[in-house]
Order: sequence, then structure tokens, then C-alpha cells
Amino acid sequence: MFDVDIQPEGLAAVAAFTLSSSGKKIKSSLFDDNVVVLDSGTYTFDALLLREGRFDSSSLASATWDGEGLYRHIIIPMSNKIKELGDDDFRKISPDMIDKAIYTSCYTGGKCVIKSAGKELVLTDLLQSLSKKYAAFISNNVIDNNYNGFSGIESVIVVGGGAHLITPYLRKWYPGKILEYASLKNLKDVRPSELNAIGGQRLSRYFAFANGHST
Repeated sequence: MFDVDIQPEGLAAVAAFTLSSSGKKIKSSLFDDNVVVLDSGTYTFDALLLREGRFDSSSLASATWDGEGLYRHIIIPMSNKIKELGDDDFRKISPDMIDKAIYTSCYTGGKCVIKSAGKELVLTDLLQSLSKKYAAFISNNVIDNNYNGFSGIESVIVVGGGAHLITPYLRKWYPGKILEYASLKNLKDVRPSELNAIGGQRLSRYFAFANGHST
């Protein structure tokens, strides 16, 4: 019989802050106080409360918002708008193609563009509008309802594929709360969408060291 400890998605990202790329512990006061991790995924949205570096299991009931990810709030609305254009050249644009266009625009700082049959459809304004609406949904339904507008929360870490889309608005609405972690030495060149995977890798190396193995 094995003991299996299942934790909400998003907690892996914490390891990216507390462990080096080789899996060694890093001295940090970041998690000494109350911290909330917001994980904006494709299909779910997770909000996790950590007290002194430990996940508060009493918040588990409100930790995961199934079906409230980018797919519902960003990708499908964009797909519907494209279909409304009635242009046959763009009818076969798939959600995956839209997702790729969003990802590319987020990390290049360029326009959100869909190309088909030699035509180009610029969706930057629509993406910004939907991103603001999504951030407002998170603010009203997750942050204000469950975390009292981040009262008593020292810092907030936003991770996941939607982090680049919602963070500018959350930073404006909750000044001084959203952590700017791009400048942290152990997270140099790590994208928000990669933090869970990077954290998972570092955890595996940490446990390998703890068990006397090397990676």
C-alpha cells in the first residue's frame, strides 16, 4: 500500500521559487507570509493559499475552478468572433491555431495574428478585450469572494498560460500585491507558462538528492 498525496495544480510552481535548477534549496523569505498562487490554465483556474510556505488545505474547496480557463474565456469567444466574419478562408481555424497565435503574441510582444489562405486576421484588440473581461471575472469571483481582495496577503504569484494576459490588469487593480518575479536570478528566462513544469523538474532533482541519487 502506498500513501498518495494529491495536491492542486499550481503548487509545483512554488518549487521553482524555492529550489535551484539543480534541485538545491534557496534561502528566500518570499513564503514567510501569506501568499496566493493563481494558476491560469487552458481548462481550469486554480487559486492556492500558502501560509508560511505550506498549502492551506482549508482553502481546498475553492482552489480549483473547473472549466474556467483560457479555453472558455478567451479561445472559444475568439473562435466565435472569427466565425461571425463569414469568411470561408477562416472557417476552418481551430482552437489550437488560436491558442498558438495567443501564445506567440504573448512571448514576442507582437500582434495576435491568424493566417489562412494567404490572408491575415489581426486579433490583438479582441484578445486585449477578452483578457480584461477574464481578469475581471477572476477578480470578482475568485479574488474578492474568496480572498477578500487580497487583504492579509503579502504577495500574489500568477503562473500558467494565461498569466501574461491577466497580470497587467490584476497589477493595476491590486497594486503592490502581484509579484514581479522575472528579475529573480533562479527564474531567469523562465516563462509563467513554464513554472509548473520547471518546478516539477526541480522537485524531482531535490528528491533524487534526498534519496542519495543524482540526475
